[in-house]
Amino acid sequence: MLLRLWLSFTKGQTGPLDRWLCLHYQGEMRFWCLLVIGCGAAWAQDELLETHAMLYQAEAVGRDYSVEIAKAPPPSKTPLTVACLQTSSNWLRIDLALIKPPEGMILFDYLATWLEKLQELGITGLDLRNLKKSEGGRIGIKIDPRWGDEQSYLRFATAAQKRGITLMSDVVGPSTGMSADFFLALRGFRDYPSLYCLIEVDPKDWGLLPQVGQKQFSANVPWLTLQNLHQKGYIPRDFSPYVKQSDWNATGQIFGADGKMRRWVYLRDGAGRPILNWLTSSFASERLAAGDAANSVFRLGQKILEIDGAPKNLSLLIRKMGAYSAAKVSGGIESLLGKGADLFYDHITPIAFRHALVAEDAEALKWIYRTLLEKGVQPKRLVHALKPFESSECDWAELIAHPREQYEWGEEKITGDLLRERLLEEDIARLGPDGYQMGWVGLCGSKKAKADEIQQSHQLIAFAYAMQPGAFSIDAAELTGGNADLLQGKGARYGSLPSQLMTHRSFASYLRGLLKARRDYFVETADLIEVLPTSKPGLFLQLYQNGNGFLQLFALNFSREPVEEVVERGDFKKTSAINIATRQSEDKLFNSSIFHIKLNGWSGKVILFQPQYSKIP
Repeated sequence: MLLRLWLSFTKGQTGPLDRWLCLHYQGEMRFWCLLVIGCGAAWAQDELLETHAMLYQAEAVGRDYSVEIAKAPPPSKTPLTVACLQTSSNWLRIDLALIKPPEGMILFDYLATWLEKLQELGITGLDLRNLKKSEGGRIGIKIDPRWGDEQSYLRFATAAQKRGITLMSDVVGPSTGMSADFFLALRGFRDYPSLYCLIEVDPKDWGLLPQVGQKQFSANVPWLTLQNLHQKGYIPRDFSPYVKQSDWNATGQIFGADGKMRRWVYLRDGAGRPILNWLTSSFASERLAAGDAANSVFRLGQKILEIDGAPKNLSLLIRKMGAYSAAKVSGGIESLLGKGADLFYDHITPIAFRHALVAEDAEALKWIYRTLLEKGVQPKRLVHALKPFESSECDWAELIAHPREQYEWGEEKITGDLLRERLLEEDIARLGPDGYQMGWVGLCGSKKAKADEIQQSHQLIAFAYAMQPGAFSIDAAELTGGNADLLQGKGARYGSLPSQLMTHRSFASYLRGLLKARRDYFVETADLIEVLPTSKPGLFLQLYQNGNGFLQLFALNFSREPVEEVVERGDFKKTSAINIATRQSEDKLFNSSIFHIKLNGWSGKVILFQPQYSKIP
């Protein structure tokens, strides 16, 4: 029936794009694409398809809340990092696509049964991944109906709020799935083409483009062809030579809404998704992101939004709406400077923590934190996302950003690219090529490692991330050791969350103590003062000042052997030393400026130095 309707609109004339859509495009949008993507489709059908487009829906939301946003006071021009952390700093990431509720139960109602245990654990924020409609990328700004309707979500949101748990999700960007927006862009409909890095190629130059097969929608453009397109003025010269797959695809012939036949080239990401264009006079992508954010804040009640690739003014708009933003960025430490987000996902330090654990040497980690301090980036601006059960995707971002800069390393000077190569080689030498791709659980050095050794290494990195200022984020599967459903222990290394919370020596019970210490001793908002030198390569020491003005010594031993170190500072005088995890006193003379720290192998401490009159929280 659908095919007959489509053929009636296209008068039976089908082309390569039409056949590709029939064969490959699945889901709710299939019906509308069959109706409108064809040689004889009417403008009215494009308007019908537009009602399913994200831009259309986002603009409608923007109109609904335009007065409310206009009445709000001007947003802070500087990031509200502390206010954001005070709203929520202990996050749990939940991939909704991995959760299967019991038969006949709505997913949101099932998640509501988790809230009591999450509150007991110390979670104050739920990062809901894949919340909104997606098919290989975002295709909608509304809740994916697979998880339930908006009313069931709002019941869950209300229950979470009562337990002091903030909900969060992402804002569209930097690319989309094969959405109605993209198909309308290919049709040349209204200003949808300006949503994407999409360039129309003149018919006289179609001979430069690659052939697109009968069952294909597009074909990758070879880099040699990109040179020709650049010379013709179609694309900028920012492509890499000698690559097997370029960042540009070319479409087949597409019949436009205005009756014109077109071929396009478009910028794509690594998964082949079309990339949004944030630098265009129509501001179409900004309008889409703004409406998506307004929908999350006003309709879904979310207080922290993840943004990726969006311009600085989106962070300002989110603050004007009364919410906060956490941005994903790439590049060296400079990529964190001058941006408007309240927090940034940490892509700088994870590789250094990994290297310290593998090599039992924290020198590179010390260098990273000293560089952060020198360049004016406090760790409290970072989201430390623990991902020990995933393959490593991190690299030495700071060294990649400065490949020719000379660094003092030991007794020599070495360029950034050579230093990066040396550090990677050290890791591979210890782990092997396969081991280097493992997550944290493989870093204890052997596939035959004992379960308690794996948990110990996991706890060490959890301590390293959780006891740093900023937000701490952990995936649901990491809590159980492999199962994203916290109530199910099947296939999980550590067991279900409820069972772990009843066991003192479990991973979740260990994490519960860390999250409580973070909150009680104001670890989240502390300022880094200094990265201290040490006599042992595996020992990492940092000095922080917390919100109460007290000093905190962060100490981590990446070596498997016990270490001892003497730290002497004048501001340690007339203080007592308290281990904030155990809430027990450490050996220190009150009037002495010397503190003698002792750490077992693969362990850490945070020591609070407080005046004698102060009370322990």
